[in-house]
Amino acid sequence: MLVEVPVVASPSHSVTSTARNTPVSLATLYATPGIRLSLAPDQALSPWISVGGGYGFFEGSEKLASGVPNPDRFRSTGALQFGGGLDFKTPLHFLFPIGLRVELRDFYTLDTPNFVTSVRENHQHNVVASGGLIVRW
Repeated sequence: MLVEVPVVASPSHSVTSTARNTPVSLATLYATPGIRLSLAPDQALSPWISVGGGYGFFEGSEKLASGVPNPDRFRSTGALQFGGGLDFKTPLHFLFPIGLRVELRDFYTLDTPNFVTSVRENHQHNVVASGGLIVRW
């Protein structure tokens, strides 16, 4: 079992809605310390699962689609994270052994920006698929 601090940021991206009281763009940030359990850490292919909780942050556009200032531009909230992935050992070695990782995580926020649209719950799932290099020492 390992301690990890996943940090995921999404730069400003467009928001499309027919409602004129919505932001035209949104940026997000999540930092959710947690634990990761590797199921076969010494094998060439090592699946793992992760769970954690922490901080979520939304930044909407300065103006809404109607052109008026956004009264709810910044929103902080609690966030939960759960997911899993696969680590691959490779024969690559550049000062340290290098592996590969693929992962899928869901950052579940406990609050959402006010988009002035009807939603059943005031929570939001933010699913992130990613991959990268692992450097082991």
